[in-house]
Amino acid sequence: MNFSLLLPSGLLALTALILPLLIHLSRRSEQKPTDFAALRWISAQLRPRRKLVFQEILLLILRILLLVALAIFLAKPTSMHAVPPKHWVVLVPGADISGIKNLALKQTSEWHWLTPGFPDFKDTPPASDVPVSSLLRELDALLPANASVTVVVPETLTGLDGERIRLGRKVDWKIVPGDMPAKTRTEKSQPIRLAIRHDEKHNGDAIYFRAAHAAWQTEQKVSEKQALDSADILSPIKPDRSALVWLSVGELPVDIRDWINKGGSIIVSKQTVVPELKSGVAAWRNEQGKVLTIAAPLGQGRIMQWQQELKPEAMPELLDADFPEKLKSLLQTKSLAPTRAFAKSQTPLIGGQAGPKALQSLQTWLALLIALLLVLERWLANSSRRRSAA
Repeated sequence: MNFSLLLPSGLLALTALILPLLIHLSRRSEQKPTDFAALRWISAQLRPRRKLVFQEILLLILRILLLVALAIFLAKPTSMHAVPPKHWVVLVPGADISGIKNLALKQTSEWHWLTPGFPDFKDTPPASDVPVSSLLRELDALLPANASVTVVVPETLTGLDGERIRLGRKVDWKIVPGDMPAKTRTEKSQPIRLAIRHDEKHNGDAIYFRAAHAAWQTEQKVSEKQALDSADILSPIKPDRSALVWLSVGELPVDIRDWINKGGSIIVSKQTVVPELKSGVAAWRNEQGKVLTIAAPLGQGRIMQWQQELKPEAMPELLDADFPEKLKSLLQTKSLAPTRAFAKSQTPLIGGQAGPKALQSLQTWLALLIALLLVLERWLANSSRRRSAA
């Protein structure tokens, strides 16, 4: 068992130890002069030597101990003791509960929902908008370092915060059938005013984005069908454009960077050089967990980059029926963080802050000791006064 002080400055109260020492040095038992005839023959120059004598040693020791206990009490002593290891099983809402029966889990484990407050598994999980990643980090910080954790997740997760989960302990990541429902958008999405700029090398790649824009027109008004602005990289961007697909080799021109800084969203080809994307986060992963696009902020805007060649053999998602909607979601999303991914691509990493050590305050026991010493000190002090009076 290790002891520590949460407020070591409280030990400054030990300077008060000098008070009982001074009190007991200054006290003297009352002495009554008694005449003795033989004393008149003793020379007046002879005087008895005075010695440093503490009166009532036991009472002095009690008072010193009382002050020491008070000083340690003010320093807030705690003990770090070993806590028996526990095993937690946390379930993400949306996981198929019937699939849990096939998992080899301890019956003595504590079962909880991965929702705010971590309610018992027997209770109905409350609805929550807190990201799964944040809840796991909170649980990791609350549990002692020697506690083991099993996380039961559905095959698809929502409510992610863009950064791969990193915890202070290794968790058992169990994937069962199920799917967390995607959050529905309450606000009406604004039509994308798209521009496409490409060089000669990427002329064939632009066809996928023209087709995606044509698919959007079924949801837009007829008057917006001519909203697509597709041209070569030398053509200026119209001022009313809100999104840009840039397919070119090399660095972005200065005017394009200025357009992004003012709030534009752009997605560039793999060959485009953008230094800001070195610290980008994954914005779209496929079913196998491979990163298709990364994203990073640039001024008030957002820049994304394809991580695969824009060819069906390298990126089959270009031919998927839902590619237009995926592209639309990328260009409309305000946040850089992806919110939905397959659970097998989100297994937590190790390297986060370790869980807390179990701390137990000792102030309660010290308070009892102080009360006992105070009672003994008062009893001895009153006893010494009665003896002196007698």
